[in-house]
Amino acid sequence: MDKLLIGVVCALIGVFIGHKLTIGRDKRKEFNDAIKPFKQRILSHQEDLQTAGYIQSPLEQNEFKSLRLYLGDKKYFHLIDLFKEYNAALENSGEIDNSPISFSVVYSDIECHKLAAIVCKINSQLQLK
Repeated sequence: MDKLLIGVVCALIGVFIGHKLTIGRDKRKEFNDAIKPFKQRILSHQEDLQTAGYIQSPLEQNEFKSLRLYLGDKKYFHLIDLFKEYNAALENSGEIDNSPISFSVVYSDIECHKLAAIVCKINSQLQLK
C-alpha cells in the first residue's frame, strides 16, 4: 500500500511540475512572438541610421504601447524614457528632403550616430527569452 501511495504522490508531483514548466514555455513563446516584429523594426531602423543616413519612418510611441502587456512596468517605463530621448534627438536634428520622388529626413553623421546609439539602447532592452 505504501509503494502505491508513493507512486501516486510522485506521479502527481511530476504532473504538477510538468504543468508549471509548460505554462512557463507558453508565456515565453507569447513574449517572443510579441517582441519579434518590434525588434526587427528596431534592428532595421538602426541599420538605416548607421548606413543610409536617413529615416523613412521614425519610431512612434504607439509601437511601444503594444509591448506594455508583455513587459514589466519598470522596463516599459524605461523604454518610454528612451523613446522620449530618441524623439527629442530626432526633433532637434535633420533636414527635410522634399524631393518629388520621396519624402525623408536627412541627418548628418554625428546625428545618425547619436540616434543609432539611442536605438541600440532600446534594442538592448528587448531581449528575447
